[in-house]
Amino acid sequence: GAAQTEYWARALERTMASLDRRGGLADQLVDVEFQDLLADPIAVVERVYDSFGMPLLASTVDLMRAYLAANPRGAHGVHRYSLDAFGLSAAGVAERFGAYRALRGYDA
Repeated sequence: GAAQTEYWARALERTMASLDRRGGLADQLVDVEFQDLLADPIAVVERVYDSFGMPLLASTVDLMRAYLAANPRGAHGVHRYSLDAFGLSAAGVAERFGAYRALRGYDA
């Protein structure tokens, strides 16, 4: 857990620094909440495409719907994850990703 947290935090920091050098990141990143993705994956993909001004073809949506129908959530069992199971805490994760969270307004 700690190694993955550090890996992704550093990757995000490098991404933020790179985008900052190019004038900011507001229009170059789209945040996706995992719960939103689970609840309505098609709507999330539509939002991402729309955020970048990209067309989402009906045929692509049809393929996504077919994939989701053929691969229903839980078909191979239920997975339960917790930060505790990986030696992490919500406060620690929030702190490690604090710069990004603040930039995106998550701590406001």
